[in-house]
Amino acid sequence: MSTPVLRVLTFNIQLAAVTASYPQMLTGAWRHILPFRQMRRNLQRIADLAAEHDLVALQEADAGSLRSGFLNQVQWLAQAAGFEHWSLGLNRDLAPFARHSLGLLSRLPILSADYLRLPGRIPGRGAIEARVDWHGTPVSVVVTHLALGRRTQIQQLSLLASRLPPGPALLMGDFNCETAWLEQHPQLRQAGLQWAAATPCTYPRWQPRRAIDHVLVAGGLQLRRVQVPLLAVSDHCPLSAEVAN
Repeated sequence: MSTPVLRVLTFNIQLAAVTASYPQMLTGAWRHILPFRQMRRNLQRIADLAAEHDLVALQEADAGSLRSGFLNQVQWLAQAAGFEHWSLGLNRDLAPFARHSLGLLSRLPILSADYLRLPGRIPGRGAIEARVDWHGTPVSVVVTHLALGRRTQIQQLSLLASRLPPGPALLMGDFNCETAWLEQHPQLRQAGLQWAAATPCTYPRWQPRRAIDHVLVAGGLQLRRVQVPLLAVSDHCPLSAEVAN
């Protein structure tokens, strides 16, 4: 590979709605239903951070509905941050009111991209399964947002691990579980997936105490410089990492 390092970012953007406290999660809940004035300004701040990276995994974006002013946030961020390649996965389509989505922004050509629905008692969780061309080497890139329940998380992680093809791979997203829980999951180890030994805390954004956003690598890839950029948007902090071959 001629490019030694990939800069990757995973970010639960929560519709680009700023949340500064637990009470504000309640008082600002209307923003999950109706458009709000600061959305485009906050999206631009996310785009500025995304532009510093080669691969960006997005969770809790909107694909264009009433609450986003019918703006496809994944497409808008791709254009604003200068990404030629992007893909969207629709988790819950409640049009015209809400279209809950995942997104992948890539500076590398996307060879293929499919959406996978994940198991769970409550539908609406999924993953983007993509392959990108890293200067002649195909790399599998999976973007996901897991359920809250531990039993369902086990099923979802098992499925994702079983579907990873041989070779370099990244699994990124909001896992809703911490590193200690990942260490108890044998299928992740069997798939050769590895994660940062000390993943930074990303939730809640105003007082991060939980490391629930992750970048996992396999197939000879190595994680370097896993850190949390400063960006007061969403109820999560973004997670940035360098990936080397």
